[in-house]
Amino acid sequence: MARPDLADDLGVKLPTENDNPAGSDYRTGGDSSLRPLRALARISQCILEHRNRDYLFRDVVGMLPFAMTHPGMTNAKIEFEGQSFYSDAFCDSPWQIRASLVVGGQKLGSVVIGYSEESPEQHEGPFSKGERFFIDTVARMLSLGIEQRRAKDSLCDAEQKFLAMFNNALNGVLLVERFTKRCCLANDKLCEMLGYGLDEIVDLTVADIQPSLASEDVVEQLCDPLLGRHSLTENVPLKRKNGSTMYVDMSSFPIVVGNRRYLLDIFKEVTERRWAQQQQLQVLDQLRGANRELSEFVRVLQVDVKALLGRVNLWRDTVSQAEDPVQLDALVGRAERLGALISTVSQYSAIGTRSETTLVDLNDLVQETVSRLALPEGVEILREGTWPVARFDRAKMTDVLYHLLANGVQSLSAGAGSIRLRCVEEASRYTLSVSDTGRGIDEQEHDRIFQMFYRILDDTEAEDRLGMGLTVVRKSVEAWGGRIWVESEVGTGSTFYFTVPKGPARNLLQ
Repeated sequence: MARPDLADDLGVKLPTENDNPAGSDYRTGGDSSLRPLRALARISQCILEHRNRDYLFRDVVGMLPFAMTHPGMTNAKIEFEGQSFYSDAFCDSPWQIRASLVVGGQKLGSVVIGYSEESPEQHEGPFSKGERFFIDTVARMLSLGIEQRRAKDSLCDAEQKFLAMFNNALNGVLLVERFTKRCCLANDKLCEMLGYGLDEIVDLTVADIQPSLASEDVVEQLCDPLLGRHSLTENVPLKRKNGSTMYVDMSSFPIVVGNRRYLLDIFKEVTERRWAQQQQLQVLDQLRGANRELSEFVRVLQVDVKALLGRVNLWRDTVSQAEDPVQLDALVGRAERLGALISTVSQYSAIGTRSETTLVDLNDLVQETVSRLALPEGVEILREGTWPVARFDRAKMTDVLYHLLANGVQSLSAGAGSIRLRCVEEASRYTLSVSDTGRGIDEQEHDRIFQMFYRILDDTEAEDRLGMGLTVVRKSVEAWGGRIWVESEVGTGSTFYFTVPKGPARNLLQ
């Protein structure tokens, strides 16, 4: 809103080119005591009213000559950022005074007033102290007016950008007043999420969009900027206008404007994600239940197979060897194979369970594992590298080493050759390897050998192989956060590598 004309308040009238009171000298312009004051008042009003800078400079430069002692022989010029604005009949002359326009600490132009001819001699020179003060005041007023206008334009521009970002945000945004806990502003996305219109949301408080299941902590966080920092809360319930509940991840930012405190809350809807998480938890519970039932089934089956095997062995001992001993041995072999398979399946199903870890010397563990193997006389076990004392699941590590060593022994031709174990310490893990000098594995089968029951029906081996050993090894290694792979070629032997992380791990290292 424009201010009233200060010149009118003073009861004075600005001079014009036709002002030449009778008996006055055109060069002096008659009484000059009020003209600078009237000009400053008018310039002040122009600064407040004019939104266009060029129009402002054109109007102001036309007023300047009439504020001087000799308006009839005075002209003026305003220079700003490469542009120039002139009063009527402007001409350069040696009788000029100049004041700088300084905006934001930078000189961007100047105000120039000059006489078209030499003025009468004065003890102060061509321009009086009052005239010099006038031009300095005009320059300061224009500089301040331009600086304020730029600040206002910048603020308006920032406000427009903020509102554009606010309204076009992909997530819901809410501004909450601290003490009243009232919703001050919301964007279109939040209105859509909650089902309210903007005029309805600004009449709500935080409690209106919180269902009864929300905790006091969540309600307080929605409107507490005294947190003093950004915070993130997941799965926060919000109540829609229709009474249904939705879930969001909420980011909160404290804001202070003047003496008023606000909190800017940003909401990302995660209702579907939360539903999926609940479904996943239900599936996990079902899987745990099924695993418990399977473990119980395997346990019962294992007991029955052991009882059957005991009876078969007792029967074989009492039956005459003349009555087809080959068939009896085959029957016993199949029963023993079935018992071993059930035992391995039980071991496999137990891998994912939580277990205790202890500090163990791997040198001792390797020695104990090797002693469990029935090694042929022609097989040699070699160890290389530094085997550390580490914290891990002793049982799982024993099973991994046992299965890899047994696999290496079975791959040796004619039961002769060597098995080499090696341990290499790295920055964040240990890499262990078991190498054999056996038949080797075709590259196309490198991934298949870790599959359950691989080659279970292969009767060409001297001993039946269950095809479960490497499956157990892979599941155990992956359970503690490691990785296993094989490098092998037919006829050159095989090397199985697996890693053991240092530091905390899910089942092995702590």
